[in-house]
Amino acid sequence: MRNRKYRKRNARGKVKFKSKSKTVQLVRVTRRLAKDAAVRRPSSPPPRWVRVQVKQGRRLVIRASGKFPGPVEERILVDRILQVSTEPFRWTPPGTAARRTT
Repeated sequence: MRNRKYRKRNARGKVKFKSKSKTVQLVRVTRRLAKDAAVRRPSSPPPRWVRVQVKQGRRLVIRASGKFPGPVEERILVDRILQVSTEPFRWTPPGTAARRTT
């Protein structure tokens, strides 16, 4: 729940306090890969409401987060959670999340 409060003053100096509230749901998923794991950008982009961040370093980190409005039905909520949680797996080819030995 996001709450926003602000103050309004009219020309005569009278002050009114106003507030707005908005319900949003946020889902975050993090996947850390092995040291030398291969990464490949998926051919199709994620849905517009899903953000993906890839952080290079000793171990590659892929973070996906999705933000969608208000309380929704449980069936829709489960579907959206699954969409966000599968997004980091689209960035790695099958079987390459483990360490490469050459």
